Amino acid sequence: MKAEKVFSTNRALWLSMYPYFAFEAPIFRNKITHNGLWDPDDIKNFANELIYDLFAIISAIKFTPKLPYNQLGVILSLRQEIKKLELSYEDYSTVLFSLFSGNQGRNLGKEIFDILKRREEKKEVLEFYSIPISEFVSTNLYEECCRLTRVIYDEKLWELIIKQLSSITKHEPDKPYDFVDFAETIVNSYIGEFEKDSRLKEKCILIKKELKKFY
Repeated sequence: MKAEKVFSTNRALWLSMYPYFAFEAPIFRNKITHNGLWDPDDIKNFANELIYDLFAIISAIKFTPKLPYNQLGVILSLRQEIKKLELSYEDYSTVLFSLFSGNQGRNLGKEIFDILKRREEKKEVLEFYSIPISEFVSTNLYEECCRLTRVIYDEKLWELIIKQLSSITKHEPDKPYDFVDFAETIVNSYIGEFEKDSRLKEKCILIKKELKKFY
């Protein structure tokens, strides 16, 4: 019941974790939770059980695509490519490629763009996740969400999307790394965000027209 309550908003995660909580109850962690510090007779076995307990939970959190902040794992690969804090126009192709290529072998869905658009609402949580750039410099997910948003609000990025789309002759729906799917996702996520008659809105309309040839 506790596991069901914790994961009630995420049925996929609840179903994946239910067997662990239902049939392999972490006995030692429960004793600590209810009784405070506990002095076991077999310290080695005690340590192993705690490691298994934490490993199961952390693995579920790390690998499930259903957890929203896992979508931002794409930022880590982007930061590996760009070792400076500001993104210049020369970096826009790298940004576009990182967004397109996604995270953990999956095409990005609209979830990452939903997080970017709600970055102020989630600021406190996003600031918690620090990203080291060098020995003395670091950033965090909130700062990176703001940086990516500034790039997305630059028409040069949309020009790159148009250029890439114009070179594509084949659309393979739902296949990994299909640029048509990516372009459709990002334009649908932002076309309503840009002001009427703005250059950004015009670029989105052009992309929508370009996408029609694939359907």
